[in-house]
Amino acid sequence: MKNTYSIKIEPHLSFDEMWNYILSKGGIPLYSITDENNDEMIIYEAKVILPTSEKFNLPSIDWDQQWSLSPYYKGNKIEFDMKEFGASCSIPITLYPGEGFGDLSHPTTQLMLELIAKEDVSAYPQVVDAGCGSGILGIILAKMKAKEVIGFDIDPQAITHSNKNKRLNHIKQDLHFYVNANLPPKFLKENNLFIINMIFSEQIMVLEEYIGKPKTIISSGILVEEQGEYIKFMKKFGLTPIKQLTRGIWTSFKLTINI
Repeated sequence: MKNTYSIKIEPHLSFDEMWNYILSKGGIPLYSITDENNDEMIIYEAKVILPTSEKFNLPSIDWDQQWSLSPYYKGNKIEFDMKEFGASCSIPITLYPGEGFGDLSHPTTQLMLELIAKEDVSAYPQVVDAGCGSGILGIILAKMKAKEVIGFDIDPQAITHSNKNKRLNHIKQDLHFYVNANLPPKFLKENNLFIINMIFSEQIMVLEEYIGKPKTIISSGILVEEQGEYIKFMKKFGLTPIKQLTRGIWTSFKLTINI
């Protein structure tokens, strides 16, 4: 059973370094707060408490209220059509509010949809969605006739949320969501499409473990100031950017394998 804890960010560590430290010890970082002493803390879930941490009682979250801030919130759900993001035909999507990331309020998600909208996902033997959150991308890909979609996330609540949205959208295609630890052995197919919307430091950890041998990667969550370092990092996997979209401080890429 996992409990919730708080841990102060050490003065000699950056936010990303502390976040990655928690991940490396098997914890699930949730969010950061500032306490009464103006110290920044990360709230995380874990089976075993990390040194210098304290037990933390999570406040109840009104997900309807949180998601109502999205420009696509209508009634009590998120509703949009992929034609708004450049798809050639109507692909309506509906999402319940919940724990998983992906209510379309963040530019990184919007950039992902613009890149995915132009992609012939049916040309790949498989599409993998790393960090599936609310299931938004996997559901879109399934509706775009992807042959097989596998989404995974470190947070079990996100998987519950993804499956709830899968049922809401009446997905009959081969779409499956897994907690990282429950992924089937050797689930990756060669020459697949791998999509990932995470900050650079998180992408490093995920790609090192799960990238396999993709033909194409669609990626978002990279800061404009990090793009040079990111392109250099992706070259180690033989990947070169062929398309880039930017919105504000965020940038996204379509990368393909060097032949």
